[in-house]
Amino acid sequence: LTAGIVEKNWPQVRTILDCVRDDTLGNLKHFGIDGGVNSTLLQMGLLVQELKAPGTFDVYSELSTNTKGQQIYISEKPFSLWDIPKTGMQIGQLKKAVLNLNLPVTIIGIKKNGGKNVALNLSNDYIVQSSDRLIYISGKRFDWISKVKSISSQIA
Repeated sequence: LTAGIVEKNWPQVRTILDCVRDDTLGNLKHFGIDGGVNSTLLQMGLLVQELKAPGTFDVYSELSTNTKGQQIYISEKPFSLWDIPKTGMQIGQLKKAVLNLNLPVTIIGIKKNGGKNVALNLSNDYIVQSSDRLIYISGKRFDWISKVKSISSQIA
């Protein structure tokens, strides 16, 4: 309710809710809420991962903090807004360009069509789509657009 009031009066404020039930997440858009998480589901998955692979919590802790170390980011702009040869470009070509340029990022996947569709650890021959946005790990948000010329020169 409070988030709905905030969204109605200050739509420029990004509102995120923690939903106890996973099926509630789909209803948030109807109320103008920008997004949500199910922390219970996240906690259960993390418990299982820590049980199967001790130390997973330490990795997750670093990736989820905003104060130090490495975090997970999603590029702000889809490939359609990059001035880069997009026709038939493979994600492996982009990864290779990042390595060759020694950029401080690790590409781990893509977020498709601005929705919930996430694909991680893609095959290097995956063809990048114009609506795809990169999912990457870095010490800070990376300005991909400022590196487009350097990346393009590696791919051409």
